[in-house]
Amino acid sequence: MLTRGTVFANIQNKHSAPGICSLSGDSLLKLFRATGEVRYLELLRDIAHAIPQYMSRSDRPICDIRPGQKWPVMPPGWINERVNTSDWEVRGNPDGDIGVGEIFGGSTWSEVAMLLTWAEVPGIYAQSDTGYLCVFDHVEASWHRENGEKSLQIHNPTPFDATVKILLETSQEAKKPLGPLAGMNFSRVEVGAGQTVRVEIEAR
Repeated sequence: MLTRGTVFANIQNKHSAPGICSLSGDSLLKLFRATGEVRYLELLRDIAHAIPQYMSRSDRPICDIRPGQKWPVMPPGWINERVNTSDWEVRGNPDGDIGVGEIFGGSTWSEVAMLLTWAEVPGIYAQSDTGYLCVFDHVEASWHRENGEKSLQIHNPTPFDATVKILLETSQEAKKPLGPLAGMNFSRVEVGAGQTVRVEIEAR
């Protein structure tokens, strides 16, 4: 698994985690809109991209390989809070310790972080006047022009159907702060597994 985008709470833990503890990171989206600094969106993109790969799924279960554990295979939907990239938990007992790259079976706050990320962070952020695009979901997006008409082309390369939320605005509209529960107003587009769709962009 790729560790880029996992979050360190502190240096003492010596491990990172999938997501920001019980938060979506939408504050980074708000910082970008207030400052125009794309590094905030790029950081949020990396965090949002990292979380799903740590979720145990029926087609790709995540296991606790130590013998005699209560949860040797994590049920679908569970996400462990640890991304162990060091030997901080290796204490010399090969039958009872968590080695580098291993985890214990457990359901944690990382699941809440993933749910909040889906609820509060758009799958795609797009500025129609500047052409700026940032994709948080596991899809691909690009601008498309044909016969003078501009559209947003979205491709889903995954084997899963996707409901992609889009925050489309102009750079001037980005100066207006997002209110609470802004994600409820993001437009949604259904993109089937392997499919490509186009979203027409109205002149603004």
